[in-house]
Amino acid sequence: MIFTLKEPTLRDFIRVLINKTVKANKPLSVSIEGESGAGKSVLTILISYYLQEIFNADCDMQYHFIYTPSQFNQSIEHMFYTNDCNFPALFVQETVSFAPSWFSPLSKKNPGIKIYQILNLSREVRPIAFFICEQQFTDLYSKLRRRMNFFFKIVRYVTSEGVSLQPVVKPFLRDELLTEKIVFVEPIIYVNGKRVRNPVFVMPKLTEEQLKQFKTYDKQFKEEYIRAILSQQEDKAPEAKKPVEKTGIWVTCKKCNYTWQYTGKRKLNSVICPMCRHTGVREAQDNEIKAAVNDF
Repeated sequence: MIFTLKEPTLRDFIRVLINKTVKANKPLSVSIEGESGAGKSVLTILISYYLQEIFNADCDMQYHFIYTPSQFNQSIEHMFYTNDCNFPALFVQETVSFAPSWFSPLSKKNPGIKIYQILNLSREVRPIAFFICEQQFTDLYSKLRRRMNFFFKIVRYVTSEGVSLQPVVKPFLRDELLTEKIVFVEPIIYVNGKRVRNPVFVMPKLTEEQLKQFKTYDKQFKEEYIRAILSQQEDKAPEAKKPVEKTGIWVTCKKCNYTWQYTGKRKLNSVICPMCRHTGVREAQDNEIKAAVNDF
């Protein structure tokens, strides 16, 4: 796929990418990979602003950012089955909670099924731009990875003095020719008639207004995400087992007449007295039991 840009910027690349996919009635799915704190969430909010300009959309953004599986249904209903949505994009902010490795990809309990539903609806009902954030590309199952059209890798460099530089975004295109392996290659990009080698886009900073709005959304969604995680842990936590009181029989040593409650399973003739260490006991009488309890 060849991209001809007017300017070597992330904004212009997103514009051309959308023109070649969603506006051409083709679904778009992008995996956004980056370490914790690299800027994945900031990138998604930047892309959302770009797309609002491209589609001239005024949709409520709360339906387009997903942190927990419980938010999927309302987003699906809003995007695919209502006429009010004019913003064909969806952003999944926490991938690991939707495709945990301990679920089978075909299990109905697997939260990753929701991602399959979005991809299928994007192909059959209405093409959308679907962005998924993850710390590693392997967070997704191999079948989901094969459904990704693009791969955005965010890298944040830090100087030797500890100064963090602006993150950069490296785009990769899935190679359609190789079917057995998942391979991503650098797209062919031309800017003003010249081909760009090793294309890298510097990620611009959010404006004060954008940053304020982002923090509001991010805080709200992450609070819901944390609550959902905690509730799942509470559901999975085993109930505390009450200590089982051992019951036994009262016995008296035949040699030293020491009386105690024996809770073992040995025959009385083979029980060892804890006081004199001799073998052999008999069942205690009521007066002996009463005396032992009073001494205790």
